[in-house]
Amino acid sequence: MPMIQKQQAKFNAFVQKYRSQNVVILELGIGANNQLIKALLMQLVAQSLSYRYITLNLPHEINIPAAIEQRSIGLAGSIDDNFKELLKND
Repeated sequence: MPMIQKQQAKFNAFVQKYRSQNVVILELGIGANNQLIKALLMQLVAQSLSYRYITLNLPHEINIPAAIEQRSIGLAGSIDDNFKELLKND
């Protein structure tokens, strides 16, 4: 079996196994034009009410569809700056 099919089978098994559990999809810097990855992740969140979507990206690259906005967080800025801010011990 080709590598891409093995990876797809593993991904599908993961989705089936955790379909009804709480899952966070964490998107780190996927550009708005990369719909091959981005659209698939958002579709998973739209289809599973227990899934949540968090994106860390540059402001002009964040695009959260209305269908998942209630279960999503968009953190604008560089990934480095966002992680530094999240890890502060204030």
